[in-house]
Amino acid sequence: IKEVEKAGADFCDLNCGCPIHEATRRGLGSSLLRSPKKLGKLVGGMVSGSNIPLTVKIRLGCEADTINCLEVVRALREAGAA
Repeated sequence: IKEVEKAGADFCDLNCGCPIHEATRRGLGSSLLRSPKKLGKLVGGMVSGSNIPLTVKIRLGCEADTINCLEVVRALREAGAA
């Protein structure tokens, strides 16, 4: 986030909505939604010391049968996401 801030961005957006296999097989994209606590720690680390807001794009859940968006949003807000 520091690099984005240096480049003059008004905010930074973390994409946790990408469902493609290339991202999810490496634990990125929508697979991050599987663990709201872990995602919260990641966001907390990104927000720490930043002067610009961090937004996070999410889906309802990682899979159609695992809808946990409310839990994810709570974790993100507690971590400092905008």
